[in-house]
Amino acid sequence: LPERGGVRLQVVVEGPDTTGGRPVAVHSRPDDGDTWTLHATGLLTEPVGAEPDDLAVWPPADAERIELDGFYEGLADRGYHYGNAFRGLASAWRHGSDILAEVALPEDNDAASYGIHPALLDASLHPALLDAAGSDDENVRLPFSFNGVELHASGAAAARVRIAWAGTDTVALTLLDAAGHTVAVVDGLVSRPVKGELGAAAGGNSLFHLDWKRVADAATAAPAVGGGRWAVLQHPDADVLSALKDAADSVDTCADLDELIALMDAGTPAPDTVVLAVPSTTGAVGDGLTAAVHRRSAEALATAQRWLADERFAGSRLVCVTRGAVSTAGDAVTDLPGAALWGLVRSAQAEHPARFALVDIDDSVASWAVLAEAAASGQDQLALRAGTRLTPVLAAAGAAPEDAPDVRLDAGTVLVTGGTGTLGGLVARHLVTRHGVRRLLLTSRRGRDADGVTELVADLTAAGATQVTIAACDTADPAALADVLAGFGDDDPLSGVVHAAGVTDDGIVGGLTPEQLARVLRPKVDAAVNLHRLTRHMNLAAFVLFSSFSGVLGSAGQANYASANAFLDALAQHRRTLGLPGVSLAWGLWEQSSGITARLDRGDLARGSRAGVRALTTEQALALFDRGLTADRALLVPVALDQRALAARAVTEPVPQIFRDLVRVPARRMAAAHPGTGGQDGPTLAERLATVPAEKRDALLLDVVRGHAATALGHGSPGTVAAETGFLDQGFDSLTAVELRNRLAVESGLRLPATVIFDYPTPTALARYLGDELAVVDGTDPRAAEEGRVRQALSAIPLNRLREAGVLETLVRLAGLETADAAVGTPDHDGDPEGTAEGDGAAGIDDMDLDDLLRLAENDQ
Repeated sequence: LPERGGVRLQVVVEGPDTTGGRPVAVHSRPDDGDTWTLHATGLLTEPVGAEPDDLAVWPPADAERIELDGFYEGLADRGYHYGNAFRGLASAWRHGSDILAEVALPEDNDAASYGIHPALLDASLHPALLDAAGSDDENVRLPFSFNGVELHASGAAAARVRIAWAGTDTVALTLLDAAGHTVAVVDGLVSRPVKGELGAAAGGNSLFHLDWKRVADAATAAPAVGGGRWAVLQHPDADVLSALKDAADSVDTCADLDELIALMDAGTPAPDTVVLAVPSTTGAVGDGLTAAVHRRSAEALATAQRWLADERFAGSRLVCVTRGAVSTAGDAVTDLPGAALWGLVRSAQAEHPARFALVDIDDSVASWAVLAEAAASGQDQLALRAGTRLTPVLAAAGAAPEDAPDVRLDAGTVLVTGGTGTLGGLVARHLVTRHGVRRLLLTSRRGRDADGVTELVADLTAAGATQVTIAACDTADPAALADVLAGFGDDDPLSGVVHAAGVTDDGIVGGLTPEQLARVLRPKVDAAVNLHRLTRHMNLAAFVLFSSFSGVLGSAGQANYASANAFLDALAQHRRTLGLPGVSLAWGLWEQSSGITARLDRGDLARGSRAGVRALTTEQALALFDRGLTADRALLVPVALDQRALAARAVTEPVPQIFRDLVRVPARRMAAAHPGTGGQDGPTLAERLATVPAEKRDALLLDVVRGHAATALGHGSPGTVAAETGFLDQGFDSLTAVELRNRLAVESGLRLPATVIFDYPTPTALARYLGDELAVVDGTDPRAAEEGRVRQALSAIPLNRLREAGVLETLVRLAGLETADAAVGTPDHDGDPEGTAEGDGAAGIDDMDLDDLLRLAENDQ
């Protein structure tokens, strides 16, 4: 299917031949095309009737079960990419030389609409890949021909499958229902290795694009935030207020977060949902555009920091609403500064799950009508297009189009910014050896004073370059760049631009300074805008921006870098909208150490490995660079993903939504995508604690803390984490502190403050804090167990909700009286003796459940 537009299908069945068979052919053509393409031919004959299968006992007693953990992830590494709807293989056994399997469609299927559902038939073929998964054959094999296909029952949603090998490339297939009746038979299915680029990529797919998929049903979303109190920041226009007015009991409007905080200081309860209506910046160019990007990013950072610093917002969600800041299907990005905000907030989401959301909206009436629903949906990132909710996911880029243009860079000079750095030097060498480029202009801040320049020039000259110019140029300075480019014209053209310059200055969102933000934005954003403006009149063959996966995924500790790179992604789309060449390559990690990656320590690398991100070899990266040159998209993501690691991660912790089509997320994890909901398979931490003797609970909690601390540090064993030594003394920094906090939040189901390891600076202290927060008591005493449940239930309710309901003061007073009841004759905090009417009212608190407490509180009001 093409990315845009439809396809017409034509199935032609001819009259019977001399044997009674009817030839059949399947053709297609694009909606806007004239040429029909023949896809398949076949022969329809009379059925011969199904022979009964001998599988009376299922599975046979002597069948050997085949382990399927990581099966689909392993296939993805080999080039077979199946979305969740097609991952239907549930169980498999080896029975002699045959393979037996059970396959099933997802519950929300429409199997009754088909003779046999395509996904079920496809899944029935997957067991044949079980042997391929362990072989050395790196070819991708796809069905080539079917013979003897018979359908005996329609509408099957599940099937038992027998696969029998009938040759090296041929299998016979039988599908049965649960009663053993035949559903379908294939006498012979022949597979063939795929030729060309798709087959060559089988060794591991490392090129992806961002696909915006429809959110099918609100029921599939995370728990909603809606209802209660809302607030809208930035004094939005009537569109935003009109869209949100019916979403909540009340909507406060404030100029900014400071004004909202002032209202809260005056007694207004904290809102459940805060909508930041981001003003759109359209039409800005040149210096005006760069200034707008810096301003928008700085404002977003300041707002995020203020939001995180006020604990009253701990149970609330900040929803940033932009207009035209992202491209969902090749559409124009009209708010380039808004794209930078998206990158920054994506990193904030990685550091603080469930605290931020992003919604981009078009100007359609239908989209405004669903804005409130989108803001309250619990989805982290959404785009609203014509009323449809879309969310971004990574998808395999696949093979390059057959009609992809041949990019010729050898007709002129190619400019490489950051050209004397590690990656810039590798690209320069590749341009000469692979693309025949003979003239290069390499810029950097230090020019010929940069390390390794002499060797680089010698290598390029030896490889065939006839002119290598090294220029000391700050490409973020428009005047300096204009001077460097002044000599290019028709007689000496510039044929291509590769913008590979950049710096990092990492820090978590809460501690990032405006200076750090500007320092990282400048060589990325300012330089890219200058390159765009000063070359747009030139007939360039390629304009390549070296972006980063951080801008797409949102990397913890890199909000400034993510902001800069998300802007580059949007700029490439903007250029394409103008009819200019442009592609942004959102690189993952290269194995070649560079100025950007040289500071990565063992913990950083271990964190990336756990996240499922491996390093690209130089050979892989340069091959992906070549594919990017001929891409028909503005944004490609070259990153080596370890899908087995992603699958393992999905079992124990939330996986970013962007990976949902690459790895199956267990249902138990879908419900635990946000802190405060728990998430481990099996008993919760509180339930586990309740089953062990009181004297062993501290040890269990300490083991939990040390285990997650070791993981965050990249250590192989919890034993390497000392119980009484401070976290900071054991190698923790702000980023690993965030990771530990997030991991413990998922494990415990508690909302933990960002400063938790600084407030409780040793594993022992943190374990005790967790125990106190979980409020676990000895489960052998029924009254005490009930108290534990009440405490746990109350701890899950944000204080602003209790305050809004008018019961907070009463519950606090009741808690005080309960303490007095336990120590008869002692004065309360006001000096009043025990035995007052309020004290008598507290006498039965031990026997109350949460409903009783709330009813008592309501009556008191």
